[in-house]
Amino acid sequence: MLLQGSRTAERPSKVVTTRHEQITVRPVQPGEESVPAPTLPLSRRTYAPITWEHPSLGKVVVGGIGEITRTAVLFVLLAAAFVGTAMGIAILVTSIIQGLGVDASAPY
Repeated sequence: MLLQGSRTAERPSKVVTTRHEQITVRPVQPGEESVPAPTLPLSRRTYAPITWEHPSLGKVVVGGIGEITRTAVLFVLLAAAFVGTAMGIAILVTSIIQGLGVDASAPY
C-alpha cells in the first residue's frame, strides 16, 4: 500500500506525450512556490511508408533483354577498340623499322 509521504508517491510518473505537448523537467511539490520549470520541446520524426512497384513478367524479361543487349554492344565496342589499338601499334612499329632503312619483308 502506498502512503502519501513515501518515495514512490514523490517520484514523477512517466507520461507519453504527443508532438505538441511539452515535458516539465521538475514536478512541483505541495507547499512549494510554483516556479515555472524549464520545458523541453519534443520532436517526433515520421517517415512515409516504404512502397515499391511489383513488376510483371514482361517488364522483367524486357529489362533482362535490354541489359544483355547493352552488355553485348559494350563487348563489341571494346573488341573493336582493342583491334584498332593493335593495328595502330603495328603500323607505328612498321613505320619506325622502315624509317631506319630495314626491309622487314626481305627474309620472306
